[in-house]
Amino acid sequence: MIKFIKYDLKTNKTYITTIFAIQILIMLGIFLLTRLTSLKIFLANRQITDILFISSIIFFVGINFIFAINYLYKDYFTKRSLLSFSLPISTRTIVLSKILGLSIFYLLTGFFFSVSLDLLGYDIGADFIYYLVFGLSLYNLLALVLNLNMARTRFTGKVSWLGMLISLALLIIPAIGLTHFKALILIDGALVSHSGMDLAFIFPFAIGDEGLYKIITPLIYYLLADLVLYLVNVKYIETKLDLS
Repeated sequence: MIKFIKYDLKTNKTYITTIFAIQILIMLGIFLLTRLTSLKIFLANRQITDILFISSIIFFVGINFIFAINYLYKDYFTKRSLLSFSLPISTRTIVLSKILGLSIFYLLTGFFFSVSLDLLGYDIGADFIYYLVFGLSLYNLLALVLNLNMARTRFTGKVSWLGMLISLALLIIPAIGLTHFKALILIDGALVSHSGMDLAFIFPFAIGDEGLYKIITPLIYYLLADLVLYLVNVKYIETKLDLS
């Protein structure tokens, strides 16, 4: 499986190298800007850093979304599909390697993203790392839904992007319900339950007297959903596999 992941990443070497080069240049640019006295005052303006923060998030989400589409597309709609599904490895291994490959890219870009924000003066602590892990679980959920839709399109000829969006929404709605009626919140190492955490499906924190408290219910749900979707992907591909 490791060799398959390496091969997968190498086929996307141009995109990966370009993105890493851009992120490194951004990091160096921020580092130099924070060392120039005339620009320190400029960056001290919180509105400016907030704009940079939001721009960084959009860039981080965008590059990972584009990478996921391209990464999965090659296995269904190019000549490479014949090779991928003809290798002497199981479908379970193929699907798992795709998710691991995407996760590796996410974590590496997340590292550069974190360093850039740290240089801008944002606190990169346990809460931020928790949010990155939470984002990874959502990213894998999106990737598995996208993979299932691409497999369906490739093997049956039926294209339904609206169906993909609906299925993604249906997967997220239970997370909203769970956090609305009873969410588990981690406070100083202790678990307490609380209702009304409606935004926890995308923002897994509650603001308390001592800062941000971690809401773990949506993370647990998304991890379980990832596992179920992984098994659904494997079963569907094994049943419908047709490379003719």
